Amino acid sequence: MDYLNFELEIAAGNGSEYPVTVMRSPGGEAYETMHFPFDEQALKNQLAALQNVLLSPDGPSPQIPSAGKQTIQDFGQALFEALFTGKVHDLYVASRSEAIMQGKGLRVKLRIHPPELAALPWEFLYDPGQAKYLCLSNITPLVRYFEIPEPFQPLSVTVPLCVLGVTACPKNLADLDIEREKQRIEEALAGLQAKGLVKLTWLAGRTWQDVQQAMLAGPWHILHFIGHGGFDPHMNEGMIVLEDRAGQARYLSAAQFVLLLTDHPSLRLVVLNSCKGAQSSTHDIFSSTAATLVRGGIPAVLANQYAITDQAAIELSRAFYEALAAGMPIDTAIGEARKAITLSGVNTAEWGTPVLSVHIPNGVLFNLQQTPATSTGTLDAASPATAPAQPSRSPLPSSTSGSLAPTLTTPATALITTPSAAPVPVLKSQQLEKPALEAKPFNPMLYIGLAVLVIALIAGSVGVILANHVTTKKAIVKGITATLGAATTTAQEVANATATVVDDPYPPTTGKLAFDDPLSKPYQWDVYPTDSSGGTCQFTNGTYHVSATKPPYSLSCPARVQFSNFTFEVQMTIIHGDCGGTIFREDVTGTKFYYFEVCSSGSYGLYLYLDNKVSKTLASNPSPAITPGLNQPMTIAVVANGSTLDLYVNHQKIDSVTDRAYTGGYLAFDVDAQGNPTEVAFSNARAWTL
Repeated sequence: MDYLNFELEIAAGNGSEYPVTVMRSPGGEAYETMHFPFDEQALKNQLAALQNVLLSPDGPSPQIPSAGKQTIQDFGQALFEALFTGKVHDLYVASRSEAIMQGKGLRVKLRIHPPELAALPWEFLYDPGQAKYLCLSNITPLVRYFEIPEPFQPLSVTVPLCVLGVTACPKNLADLDIEREKQRIEEALAGLQAKGLVKLTWLAGRTWQDVQQAMLAGPWHILHFIGHGGFDPHMNEGMIVLEDRAGQARYLSAAQFVLLLTDHPSLRLVVLNSCKGAQSSTHDIFSSTAATLVRGGIPAVLANQYAITDQAAIELSRAFYEALAAGMPIDTAIGEARKAITLSGVNTAEWGTPVLSVHIPNGVLFNLQQTPATSTGTLDAASPATAPAQPSRSPLPSSTSGSLAPTLTTPATALITTPSAAPVPVLKSQQLEKPALEAKPFNPMLYIGLAVLVIALIAGSVGVILANHVTTKKAIVKGITATLGAATTTAQEVANATATVVDDPYPPTTGKLAFDDPLSKPYQWDVYPTDSSGGTCQFTNGTYHVSATKPPYSLSCPARVQFSNFTFEVQMTIIHGDCGGTIFREDVTGTKFYYFEVCSSGSYGLYLYLDNKVSKTLASNPSPAITPGLNQPMTIAVVANGSTLDLYVNHQKIDSVTDRAYTGGYLAFDVDAQGNPTEVAFSNARAWTL
């Protein structure tokens, strides 16, 4: 089954009210205010009741009475009705219908910014209209999406996909049925291995040193961990448990675990088949082990937000891998795996325990190429051992041990990518006052990568939506949004747009070409409709025109890509009016960014925008490199390398600024109608990564 996206963003609120935005959906965009259904004490009571249903004094309970089922349903329904309210609900219903008419599902992507809300079990969302939990239907799978200022591209891989299995069961913690789970995984993947699509290797060693050495022996595309995990409320950080040389527990914080796995660009998926790998604090959305891994550069992580029984974990992985082997996409496989728990002969709600956290815009992790392959292996030859069955995985105690002693140094792994649309930030309308010119558990997730390979990748056209980022002077305008029709870039168009490799002409001249876009049709930029003040972003006569018709007014048109260190060049002509230029390292709210503009007066400026109202002039001067007047073609460029920001006009360096405010984010074009209606034409945009 293919999927359309229904992207919901919950922004920071006051504890009782939170802004909710439909950022992308088949039915359009919308904005509402969510009225949270519980006060602080009521929420504590609800969560305690929910955990009482899921957990017994000795661990997770495989059975729940009818009253417990009603507790979970009531909680999930309260969250659903608060989140899907008013126009948001109307769009959800319309989008779901549209997806079904197209024979597709509707993937619900949650972007939750307030930590106190991110810590809640949204996987139990219950739609009373359909009398269904969203996660238990293949039509409406749910994933948690994290915005981080790093570009993502699918990895080109020649099969087999290499999976590293890591296990740990310290002598001083409860036993786990590791061998049984390994057997289930191998049985489910047997067909894929026989076809040479997957190579599964179990690591014999169980220390962090063993994991470090194994990572260096890669490349690995997926890491699957079976063991204990937990969350330390005192440190506000997730943890996993490996073993020391004596077989005792070796606790690793999430940050330490990230050290073992980062600097390996081929690793795209981590599966944490352990307890509480997705549990987070109410103070930091990146406190869970899963979120920490995503922020550390792992594109997709599957983990558990509660303790989970061995029976549920094994049944979940079995069903998921079998679904993948049958050629089902990742979202369908997740739904089938959740269903397997409810149909496994026990009355349980553990299907809501797994959490899928991603930083991928459209579910594509790999671009696969076929070649012969091989099977299952063991790294450093482990002798098989049968662990006694145990009903549940134990949460970690709150105490921790020392930090990782060595500093990891690993060789860089080449990352082969292909052009891919990145998520467009939803830029809420706002008005910024610009300064006057002066003289940034669980195994099923193995599926993402496997799903991608089993079904020859989850690919599809990406619809892009945007709420225009509108800036005017000395006032704040709220609630102006724009609907953007879906723009599809075909593979041939992408190939045409990047057919010729162009060297980076700007010092240090070491950049690698990321894209070469003539701006004659939608590729990295799209057509955005006319807003209420007459501003437009559209392709006209083979160039990209951005206009603001009612001064004082500024309009930006974001790209679908984001960078950290880069060179960006574009040809620009001010057709009429005042100023135009490029925004870079812009955050997802559209309120924090750098803006480099060139004006028809012959002057330029570099501005740092701190929020809706505050901005700072970093540079502002006339320059002989700029030819004053209208219809004067010019080439502007920015080289952003760490804290150094170099500005160029017509290949002449006109200024260099040092600023550490932002380290990465989106690109955009901007026009600034200071006193006159302004239109600027852009063409031949190129970007190189440094």
